Amino acid sequence: MSFVVGILLIGSIIFLSIPVVAYLGLMVLQAKRPHLNVEVKRAVEKPQIYEGDEIGVRIRARNAGKESIATLEIRDELPEELELVSSSTSSIISLKPGESGEFFYTVRARTYGVPRLGPIKLRSMDEQGFFENVSMLENFSTVVIFPHTSEKLQHMKIRPRKIKSWPGEIVARRIGQGMEYYSLRQYLPGDSFKTVNWRASARAPSPSQLFVNEYMAELGTDTMIIVDGRAIADVGKKPNSAISYSIHAAMAISDRLIRDRNRVGLITLGSKGERIHPGYGKRQHNRMVLSMLRIRGGETWTIENLSGYLRFYYPGLALIVFVSTLADESAFTAAAEIARLGYDLIVVSPNPLDFGLKDEMTKRIFGSGQKIWEIAKDLSEINRAASIEQLRRADVLVVDWHVADSLGAALEANLRAWNRKKGLLRVPGT
Repeated sequence: MSFVVGILLIGSIIFLSIPVVAYLGLMVLQAKRPHLNVEVKRAVEKPQIYEGDEIGVRIRARNAGKESIATLEIRDELPEELELVSSSTSSIISLKPGESGEFFYTVRARTYGVPRLGPIKLRSMDEQGFFENVSMLENFSTVVIFPHTSEKLQHMKIRPRKIKSWPGEIVARRIGQGMEYYSLRQYLPGDSFKTVNWRASARAPSPSQLFVNEYMAELGTDTMIIVDGRAIADVGKKPNSAISYSIHAAMAISDRLIRDRNRVGLITLGSKGERIHPGYGKRQHNRMVLSMLRIRGGETWTIENLSGYLRFYYPGLALIVFVSTLADESAFTAAAEIARLGYDLIVVSPNPLDFGLKDEMTKRIFGSGQKIWEIAKDLSEINRAASIEQLRRADVLVVDWHVADSLGAALEANLRAWNRKKGLLRVPGT
């Protein structure tokens, strides 16, 4: 600046600016572009959390080079499922050769999912501030965010026609190990004395004649849960979207089925569709939950192929639970085709009209034509009701779930009619 002012105003000031210019020139010549040789590690406090939980993240950097780093900025990238609570995801430190530095920040889970922290951006400058070096480290840490505890379905009992040979909670119409009384017969060698009916034996004609109780067998079955995560079913905004409610419903139903000792599998329809073969236990349930958390709106294969896929790979399934908003004709057709193949089918459908435009949004979009929107909504309700009635005539249990009500209440309201008509499902006490 002195040099420029000297040229423009007073020529003698040029000589005063020579030392400054010379000094700056020497600094530029001696400055070196910093070379980054930094090791960065991320430590996450908990790899698995629930919605609303907070976790701490620690970033530790070590200078593995032979030169000092005057200024090093470290910035960690956050996914949309996590929000910053305290401190900052970036820090500026200086490191000598072999020296380490760290910083800590806290994040909160905004919604469920399987997000990844990262990548880590590094930015360093030399001591004079002339040169900088920017690099990106492909360093990621996966965090599993579970939704809030799903509703426990205490009154849902499944009794399909096809049962398997392993123990379960489904009461079969044949003799075996169980709790419900079936018949009375004469004692045979090898029978357990625990099953002897002493009151009936006391009334026997012969004192040596004994009678034993026989019970109905309680067995398990194979069940497949199908979650519709196609783009057309992705109505509303996360975490209150239709797919979110479908995932919550599928989790609650799978938990109940597995606790009843059934083999349960999963098929997810979406941009990253997955297939999990039927299995038992808590580990199987965790696999299914992780798969459902990765559902994103999209379509990798058409829903029209669903019935053919089930018939080819799972011909012996006893029951299929189809969780879908039934937002288009393809979903109704797929459900009808599954029922036509002879599978026992339950359709749990979060009503997509519950996720429609809000009143203030309709006024802004339609203006004076809001009446058109109301008529269109009424027509959609009529069409949906007619399609659901056709499925019910095909012996399909369709639960038209208004998400303002609990899932258990919606299921129980339909189980009684289903029990009377087909005897596949029952509610205790009915």
